[in-house]
Amino acid sequence: MREVLFRGKQIDNGDWIEGYYLKADWNGKEISAIIPQNTVLYSGNTIDSIIEIDPKTLCRYTGMNDKKGKWIWENDIVSRMIPKPLIHKYEEYPEHQWRRTEDGEIDDGAMMYENHNGPVCERCGYTFCVFCDPNGYDKEPCVIDEYHCPECNHLLDEKDRFCRYCGQAILQEDKNR
Repeated sequence: MREVLFRGKQIDNGDWIEGYYLKADWNGKEISAIIPQNTVLYSGNTIDSIIEIDPKTLCRYTGMNDKKGKWIWENDIVSRMIPKPLIHKYEEYPEHQWRRTEDGEIDDGAMMYENHNGPVCERCGYTFCVFCDPNGYDKEPCVIDEYHCPECNHLLDEKDRFCRYCGQAILQEDKNR
């Protein structure tokens, strides 16, 4: 079972303080306060430290840590949740760069699937079966049309809303404008 911890900014100096949340009537005034984790509770229910906080800054620990082990608090601004546009890589080439054999010939066996085999373009990945389509060498242009995550640069689909590798939120652009 995890501890339920809170944090807030101290009224007196604006520093963050972590510990247990307390909302109480203090000398006729309702206050929000944090009792630090290392606080000693004395007999007679007296406490050695209560720190008043600004209630607008109150956050609860989510139980999760970021990649550096730092605690993530509710209301934290997590930069990967701010959507960023995909990186669109679009390149056209005048001809394919076919994989070659050691002799320098186009390797018609670079792609083999059941009874089909053919060359593979090392640049764009285009392939075809030389038996089913002997004229396939010039049928498709050599085009790279890819979308990458703006945070980790992994290959994504244009419709992805989050990167499945790093969690970056993806800004969906309106194509109708």
